[in-house]
Amino acid sequence: MDNQKNIEEQRTEIDEKVDAIILEKYPDKWLSQYGFWDPASESHQNTLILFKYLYSLGGDAHIYLWNRLIAGIIHRNLDVSSVSKEEFSDDEWRFIESLIRQHAENVSKWGENYTQYDNINNFSSERLSLIPWTSELNKEYINHFLKEIKEYESFFGMDCNNTSQIAQDCLQSYRPLSFAIILKDSNELIGETALQLIKNDALYNLEYYIFPEYRKRGYAYEAVSLLINKAVRRELIIRKETVKVGVYEEEIAPIKCIEAKIRSSNTASIRLVEKLGFEKTGVLPFYEKRQGSYYDGVTYHFIV
Repeated sequence: MDNQKNIEEQRTEIDEKVDAIILEKYPDKWLSQYGFWDPASESHQNTLILFKYLYSLGGDAHIYLWNRLIAGIIHRNLDVSSVSKEEFSDDEWRFIESLIRQHAENVSKWGENYTQYDNINNFSSERLSLIPWTSELNKEYINHFLKEIKEYESFFGMDCNNTSQIAQDCLQSYRPLSFAIILKDSNELIGETALQLIKNDALYNLEYYIFPEYRKRGYAYEAVSLLINKAVRRELIIRKETVKVGVYEEEIAPIKCIEAKIRSSNTASIRLVEKLGFEKTGVLPFYEKRQGSYYDGVTYHFIV
């Protein structure tokens, strides 16, 4: 998250810097993501003038151009088929071609919504598939807890004060190692499992949840053991954003230790992590408070 915040700050700084340049040079014009449509339109001409001016500046202005125009392509505001090569220099056209090519490569690799879901891992076991979340799957996951408030309170260890709290806590987008657990035979969503970075790019928290109707069938152990094995084998990949929208760096998730915090009374989860090789490392007094009652917890760790 720190890296993402830093990227967003860099983009904001570049936007403010280049916006100031545009305002000083062309106070009556703006760079439109909708601009390259009709060569006879004012919007097209404004965009063309500003594109050529900013391209001539290089540096941050090129990043600004890239981010604005590829965002237009991603959100389908910019019809690239309407862009005419004759209106650009050879260098300018190569720039446009490069961002169109980058978008096409991203779509081929990660799908149309590649900017929305950071998890790029996808694997399966004998009965289960662990896949990145889609908006439809995430909605189904949220709706489950909206219908089962007690399940939400038990899983998250807190009282539910309002439904917007559930939607926020259950949002899976932008979590690079969060997986929907899918039953292969029926293609049903039956839960989730995730490794969530909590400190120093090395310490990750383990979480998992199986819908009540699918419990006591070994699905939790099958899903979590698959995820842990991928971490041990260094096969979990994180896609990291760069200052240029749609341009990513990939690296092996630098997981060195996995932590599990469990309510002391949750004997099923305690048995599960112990079976996976986690070692008990501590006690957490007053770990949870629900409906006025306190519950202790225990911590387990697994060195990768």
